[in-house]
Amino acid sequence: MKKDENQGNHQTKSDTPKAKGIRKPEEFKIGGLDLQGRKIEHVYVTGVEYVVYRTNQGIKVYIYDELLPDEERVLWKNFVKISNQLGRIYALQPEELSSVESINKTIARAITQSIEGHLADAVELLNNAESRLIRLRCLKGRLEYLISAGITVFTFIIMLSIIQFLSRYISIPDELIMILKVTTCGALGGFLSVSINVWKLNIDLDANRILNAASGSSRIVIASVAAVFAFFAVKSELILGTLSKTIYGIYIASMVAGFSEKFIPNIIRSISKDEREKEIDKAISCNK
Repeated sequence: MKKDENQGNHQTKSDTPKAKGIRKPEEFKIGGLDLQGRKIEHVYVTGVEYVVYRTNQGIKVYIYDELLPDEERVLWKNFVKISNQLGRIYALQPEELSSVESINKTIARAITQSIEGHLADAVELLNNAESRLIRLRCLKGRLEYLISAGITVFTFIIMLSIIQFLSRYISIPDELIMILKVTTCGALGGFLSVSINVWKLNIDLDANRILNAASGSSRIVIASVAAVFAFFAVKSELILGTLSKTIYGIYIASMVAGFSEKFIPNIIRSISKDEREKEIDKAISCNK
């Protein structure tokens, strides 16, 4: 009877959540589940006392020492030494982890080196992975910016084409068509500027796809607005002089206004300066 009681106590102990959570590293297989119920998509390293694997939530590590006293968990303590750097790397990883598998392997090697006690090698590998992820994030953000700018320019071109086509059949004011041509020229100038300078563009690493796309589109919209301002400046003969009498001079001014972000501010400053000088001259003449 006493034997049965001991056996019952043993079964109760083995049924505790902590005991159920213990698995051998070799039990972690592709397609299986880890201790948190996440599907294992790839297994990088299977050691005697640990396993490094990947789920859809990132690269994970399981160390077979959870029941040991804290002072004896040497492998876990080695791994914790790189936890801060791993946190920064995890924040930089894309949602689709399989698209950066070569970087994933570098991170897995770094984790393995840290567990084995080779901290310097682990840090060097993580530095390499972090720099590659930063370059990848910047490249992706710049491409999203450029593509969004291109789509916005294409939208201006489509709108102009539709209006010009409709003008054959219905009456559309020439001023409206001219404004659309000017804004399209400004958008083209803005896109040319973006294309040249996009690889120098500073990208916020925390910016998502929508924010990068919105930034690219807004740059083209601002360029088109600047082109409209340049159009009125040319028509009032504030700039370009005799070129304002030709339609191509207006187009050139519109493209330059869209290309250069300083073009319109410089015109405004020039006008303000002239006005101030006139006021000063007027004040001086009144005092004489």
